[in-house]
Amino acid sequence: MPVRIFLLLLTLILLSGCQSTRSEHAPEEHLTGHTTPAAHIEPDRPLPALPTPHTSDDVWQRIRMQLSFASSTHPRVLKRVNWYLQHPKYMHTISDRARPYLYYLVNEVERRGLPIELALMPLIESDFNAQAYSEKHASGLWQLTPLIAKHYGVTINPWFDGRQDLLQSTQAALDFLLYLHKRFDGNWYHAIAAYNTGEGRVATAIARNRKAGKPTDFFSLSLPKQTRHYVPKLLAAAPC
Repeated sequence: MPVRIFLLLLTLILLSGCQSTRSEHAPEEHLTGHTTPAAHIEPDRPLPALPTPHTSDDVWQRIRMQLSFASSTHPRVLKRVNWYLQHPKYMHTISDRARPYLYYLVNEVERRGLPIELALMPLIESDFNAQAYSEKHASGLWQLTPLIAKHYGVTINPWFDGRQDLLQSTQAALDFLLYLHKRFDGNWYHAIAAYNTGEGRVATAIARNRKAGKPTDFFSLSLPKQTRHYVPKLLAAAPC
């Protein structure tokens, strides 16, 4: 046999043997082009769980993840958004002031199953100043009047004003908001407006529009200037 033919046959035999060995003992190498010993193959790892409001350590993130009020492009809302953007120092100050209170507020709003935006109402009411006191004798983070505070069980005497107590004032304010929510047939914007200006004024404004055949949504109502901007301030303050 010529040497050249012998060498060709030998080469074919060797190649055939290599292919047989690889097929029987190293299927991964045959399929992937590299050797991965079977003993070291790692199973697929599960993807890390996405954070939820109850696993997030960032209270602002918890708020952001639970926003429920619809986004609004109403001019009053956009105007306030722009104001917040143009005053970053104010928002930084507010964030610092809110730090001692916000975790409790968020927990209570979550516990009651209420819209998370309500936890930001002290921003609008008092700039998160627990010692705030108004000309109308409203006091505390939630700016409760003596009449409303006492109705919902807040202690007020010469030695102690529960409106400046985080726990008492928050429970009273949320109880009051729940009442207003029911009073206005589940409309949170009407309830929040009534918290600011009184349920009588909001009810009268709704009745007036209904009689005139006009819309009765919050933005269509004729309310005091402060109240007209109250809900927009809250909507604009919600982190996005």
